[in-house]
Amino acid sequence: MTNRKLKHSPQERTCCGVIEEVKYNAREKRANRQTGQPWIVLKFMIIFTIGIMAYTAYVYIARFCVKMIHRQNGAGGSRGAGSE
Repeated sequence: MTNRKLKHSPQERTCCGVIEEVKYNAREKRANRQTGQPWIVLKFMIIFTIGIMAYTAYVYIARFCVKMIHRQNGAGGSRGAGSE
């Protein structure tokens, strides 16, 4: 990484310039990090991902499959859909 000095005076600061400066600072900080993420963060992300997958399955089943199983009007398909 190159050391960029993007410090601007208050008169020269623009929205894009500030965002670019923060981006380069974050990249440099990440490149200089010697260790990985703490193990608790990694484990939490696994639990978080599994939670998102479970919630997605719940929404799919509750919104689409229950109406088909109960043969209600307005269902997007039927029990035999796709078996032909």
